[in-house]
Amino acid sequence: MSAAPSIRWILVTHCYQNAFDSNTGTTSHVADCDSSEPGPDYGYSIVGLDGPALWNELIKPARNVVMVLSGHVTSSAYRRREQHPELWPVDEILTDLQFEKMTFDSVSSVKIDHGRGFMRWVEFVPSKQQVNLDLCSVYRNAMVNFDRDGYRSKRLDQPDNRFSIEAPYLAPSVPAGLYWPKEHLQRFHDREINSVSAGDQYRSRVALNQSGQWVSAWASAVSGKYSVRYRQFDSDDCVTYDEDQVSDPYNNAQSPDIGIDDVGNTVIVCTEPVNGGYAIKARFRESLIK
Repeated sequence: MSAAPSIRWILVTHCYQNAFDSNTGTTSHVADCDSSEPGPDYGYSIVGLDGPALWNELIKPARNVVMVLSGHVTSSAYRRREQHPELWPVDEILTDLQFEKMTFDSVSSVKIDHGRGFMRWVEFVPSKQQVNLDLCSVYRNAMVNFDRDGYRSKRLDQPDNRFSIEAPYLAPSVPAGLYWPKEHLQRFHDREINSVSAGDQYRSRVALNQSGQWVSAWASAVSGKYSVRYRQFDSDDCVTYDEDQVSDPYNNAQSPDIGIDDVGNTVIVCTEPVNGGYAIKARFRESLIK
């Protein structure tokens, strides 16, 4: 992707965003399809298979992804992410109508889900630098009866279902930033290291090897006590293995420290109360990069 910067890429994936807004605590807009988000657990808890991982490790570094189409979460939603001023924006579109019901089946006397044949229609109009989005179905009367008894009670004419967006990435010219060396743009972007643990996080430690791999460990507050957790990344800041814990969350372990060798093998140590005193506990994690 980065070898051909002038090509506009559209990423189509299963689970990327959802209809839960973590900022407002409502289901009115979008957030990443990630199991660490507040609210319903829409993510898979598998490294690389959630919205934040795809954004931080593929879409943003590539610079030339202009649209993401996803499903899995039953709703329709739209969000535009602005990148660097010298790059294209990224339009993120969620479409999943799997719980839209078909009309009553008089033979079986049941109503059937399966979405009533709805599909997302995406029309690109380069002459206007515009993208038109709509819903369509080949199922008889589906457009008339849209969401009569559907899952989210959203009408066909609501903004997330039928709308148009300005699309600067349809212009013949390309942003200058696509050709800048990586060092010219900020290579490492701020991100939360704790992806699963919630609450207060303390006493973080980080270790880096000569290959650029790095690992972080920290104390995570759980019900008034502490668990020591860790997470490792490769030289491209992609997650090598996701967040894991050294100690049981109710053992009140603290004071983490960490080391990593040149191939990525990691050792994490911490202090843990044992029989009225303290013991040093260690966890060895073999490198997944061969």
